[in-house]
Order: sequence, then structure tokens, then C-alpha cells
Amino acid sequence: MWCKVGVIASLMLVSMVTYADYDNRKCMDSAKTNLDMKRCSATAYQKAMSELDSIYNRLINSCKKSEGLNATVIFERLKQSQNSWIVYRDANCSLLASSMLGGSGESLIQSECLVEMTETRILELKKLENKSLKDGC
Repeated sequence: MWCKVGVIASLMLVSMVTYADYDNRKCMDSAKTNLDMKRCSATAYQKAMSELDSIYNRLINSCKKSEGLNATVIFERLKQSQNSWIVYRDANCSLLASSMLGGSGESLIQSECLVEMTETRILELKKLENKSLKDGC
């Protein structure tokens, strides 16, 4: 039973991120200039970051409400993980964008990378959130 629920929940999560990504693709398809594409990417990134912040804050609050050593350890690991992930994401996207170093596409590649990595992180934190809500922090 739990396996089926997990599979359904995973498919729902993937479809939510895919839907958000669809809006960005639709915007990109209608973009006529590099500036238009940058605006599309910036909007997608803002949406993704808003969702990421919401999930992260729910997890943090869940851990704050929980008691005991495990909750304290998980709380600290969650904060450390998120801070480390942000550093990695920014460095990784900067590196990937260096394929267009100095060109007009550099910032667009970096921005799209930020969107993709943030959407992936959303899925990771949603899995953790589903587990922590079931088991407690």
C-alpha cells in the first residue's frame, strides 16, 4: 500500500515541476530576443525559488516543533545541506555558463541552470518533507 502511495506521490511531484517547466518553455518559445529569453528564465527562477523557500521553511518549522536529539541533529543537517547546496548550485551554474564566457548567452545559460537545479532540489526536499511528515523530524 505505502509503495503505491509513494509512486503516486512521486508522479504528482514530477508533474508539478513539469507543469512549472512547461510555462517556461512556452515563454521561451514565444521569445523573440535574448532579453525576452532572460525575462522568461528570470520569472521561472523566481517561481522555483518561491516554491523552494516554502518547502524549506515548512521543513525547518517541522523540525523546530519536534523535540529530542534527532530533531536537533536533523535541523542542523538540513540547514547545512541547504547552505552547501546553494554554494554548489551557484558554482556549478557559473561553470556551465562559462561555455559562453563573455558572450550574450552566458547569463541565459546560467539562469536556465539555476532553474533546473532549483526544480531538482524542490523534488529532493519534497521527498524529505513527505518522509518527515510521516515519521516526524
